[in-house]
Amino acid sequence: MPGLKATGLALLAVSALAVSGCNRENPPSTNTQGPPDSAPQPVPTPTGTTGSQLDNAPAGSAAAPASSVAVSTSAANPSDLTLADQNFLTGAATAGLLEVAAARAAAQKATHAGVKAYAGMLLKDHTATNAELRALAAKKQLDLPAEIGAGQAPTLAALTNASGAAFDRMFVQTVVSAHRSDIALFEQAARDARDADVRAFAGKALPKLREHLSAALKLPGASEVGTNAPAGSERKGP
Repeated sequence: MPGLKATGLALLAVSALAVSGCNRENPPSTNTQGPPDSAPQPVPTPTGTTGSQLDNAPAGSAAAPASSVAVSTSAANPSDLTLADQNFLTGAATAGLLEVAAARAAAQKATHAGVKAYAGMLLKDHTATNAELRALAAKKQLDLPAEIGAGQAPTLAALTNASGAAFDRMFVQTVVSAHRSDIALFEQAARDARDADVRAFAGKALPKLREHLSAALKLPGASEVGTNAPAGSERKGP
């Protein structure tokens, strides 16, 4: 009997040692009060990066910061036109605004019958061309200036302050110079514009601009304007 009792005590001791070893090898389980200090903490997802972006990232690569992933959709100008085409339409708009304003003033203030009649024709034609230009710019999502540029303001102011024969002469000189510049601008756009609609608009306007220049050169005072016309400005075709 004493031998059996000693054997039983030895078995109990071995069992206790085995249980103690298991407890040291396995970490304590998570309870309802939260993970113990030894439990691994969750890795936070980088701010601004979606789950799909993380899923599609190459293995082992770090997620890009939000500022480099996000692409801004706002732009100062949403037009898809090239800068050269945009500059042409803007330049044509400011030129047209000056010519309409000058023609409107001449229709009221000109003393020479031929100058007054010319001003009426110019006002009608350029108003129509300006409307086509603005419709084209709206289609291309390009904002055009609504007022003449600062560089043109002195010319218009001088016309406004002139009167009589001096006004007629100044108006004729203004429209001759303006149309020579217009023709050079429109010829280049009709030839080089990347957008087909812009090229078509420039080509369509050229014959009328050449008619305006030809008529203006027959008015009093036109001979006082320099004769260095742009190349091709006297051609009849586009």
